Amino acid sequence: MKHYRMKDKKGLTKWIMLAGMISTLVTIVTVLVSRVLEQRMILKITRCADSLQKALPAIEQASKLYIEANMAKEELIEPE
Repeated sequence: MKHYRMKDKKGLTKWIMLAGMISTLVTIVTVLVSRVLEQRMILKITRCADSLQKALPAIEQASKLYIEANMAKEELIEPE
């Protein structure tokens, strides 16, 4: 059985503490980056929703015209 000197134990403790701090730092950076990316995604989705909201009247008008055109086309094709 090996006996470690006190000096070796202190060095090992420092390495363990350093590993813990690095792990904590990586976790913090990961959380911060994910929050920033989440905010960017929310902003993009909001912009997309705003654009769709602005385009909605034109889409509704185009849909009405399409339906009217198809109805008129069917009336012309139907034999009487």
